[in-house]
Amino acid sequence: MLDNQRHADSTGSGPSLTISVIGALLAFALIISLALLTEELYELDEHLQAQLSASTDSEEAAALPGARAAEGVAVYVPVYGQMLSGSGQALALETLVSIRNTDPATSLQVDAAQAFDRSGRQVASLLSSPRALGPMQRLQLHTQTGTRSTAAADKGIDSLVIQWSADATINRPLIEALVTGEGGISFISRGKTIERH
Repeated sequence: MLDNQRHADSTGSGPSLTISVIGALLAFALIISLALLTEELYELDEHLQAQLSASTDSEEAAALPGARAAEGVAVYVPVYGQMLSGSGQALALETLVSIRNTDPATSLQVDAAQAFDRSGRQVASLLSSPRALGPMQRLQLHTQTGTRSTAAADKGIDSLVIQWSADATINRPLIEALVTGEGGISFISRGKTIERH
């Protein structure tokens, strides 16, 4: 009887010991896997941060006028009269155009500021006559493009073409549109150099 009890105790502890060992091995494997995963995630984060930094640096470099240009240049600036909210409601927008002479030594002249609608038809001129901009000076032009009516927005100002010139080769001006609207909406629309006609 006693031998049978001892045999039962010894056979009962066998599976229990095996389960404990397997559990410990699994826990150890899980800890190793988590450590490796954490290291990989850390390396991935460093890689993404490096890419983001490089992208930001290149965007900042592209944003600056940098290149020098001679007389007779045109800049296309997209503007927006309205945008739709998440609920589909039309929100009116307005635009403030900023023209900055980035050259520290030479003046330039803003020859024209033409406004076009969505069909590409010229609908307004924002300058009655050419305006001189001294070194590092800025000119602001306000356009009341905002409307909640889609039909009116279709006929409103959709883009601007700013034409400028200088007597010498100078830094290109920085031309941007600050678009603002209801609910605190605001964003920058940056001009792109195009061929002047």
